[in-house]
Amino acid sequence: MAYRIGDVLEEVLTAPGQAFRRALFRLHGLLHDTVTIQTRQGRLTIPTRDRVISAQLYRNRQYEYDSSLRTIRFLKKMGFVPSEGLCMLDVGANIGIITTGLLLAGEID
Repeated sequence: MAYRIGDVLEEVLTAPGQAFRRALFRLHGLLHDTVTIQTRQGRLTIPTRDRVISAQLYRNRQYEYDSSLRTIRFLKKMGFVPSEGLCMLDVGANIGIITTGLLLAGEID
């Protein structure tokens, strides 16, 4: 869907909370191919054309961060993965945000 700058600016100026960030992300998309933000998973430059993972990262400043930490900690507790020295291979996973978050949290080496 194409957005016009005037429509998006009006949305940005009138939107509350999450809607504000959603509209601001659309505005960035009209003006730039990428935007750099600080997230719980590190400082990232994300494409503004991606309406799924990048959009959620922009709005929430994280992408599945809490659920990935809970999952890996559960697997460690149950003995399915080693509690130390865990190495993760992130294959074909868009921008690697889950692995980056686990690495920064100290859950993998």
